[in-house]
Amino acid sequence: MGLTLTPIAGAYYMTYAGTYVGATEDGFEIEHNYYSEPIRGDNLGDAIQNEIFRGIDVTVNTTLIEYGIAKAATADAGNVYWPSHATEGKVGVVGDVHTDQGGSTILTRADANTSAAPATLTFAETRLATNFPVRIQLANRLKRVPVRLQVYPHGSGSGYQASYNSDILWYS
Repeated sequence: MGLTLTPIAGAYYMTYAGTYVGATEDGFEIEHNYYSEPIRGDNLGDAIQNEIFRGIDVTVNTTLIEYGIAKAATADAGNVYWPSHATEGKVGVVGDVHTDQGGSTILTRADANTSAAPATLTFAETRLATNFPVRIQLANRLKRVPVRLQVYPHGSGSGYQASYNSDILWYS
């Protein structure tokens, strides 16, 4: 009996704060980092006996390849690769809350006829990740804009500060 494959493939495009940010070099990576606190007891030395769940961080990674569109999206929609309230090069307001500077990120399947699933992914609260170096090479080459967006949890209640009884989502 032969092996049956059911591959899923297909391109997506991204909008940030409602504005298209251009084509990507190699699509999007959604990264999940799982945190826990190990439980160790003297009865088993340093062996981990169990763990306490301590949350998850989610990021969206991509490399934009249409610098002109990415730059325009930054000026109009706010900060896909520059973390301030205005245009590239501005310092911004020290002390601002990150989600005040961010926007929603929506990944949409580019062609409805492909096998890519799901059709859309919505990240309600995103912002350029802290300590992520955005390096734009000024040369006679394609200007690539590497971006890592930190995804903040968003509740079904009021904004990202939803009650503990509501569903808290990184994306839907």
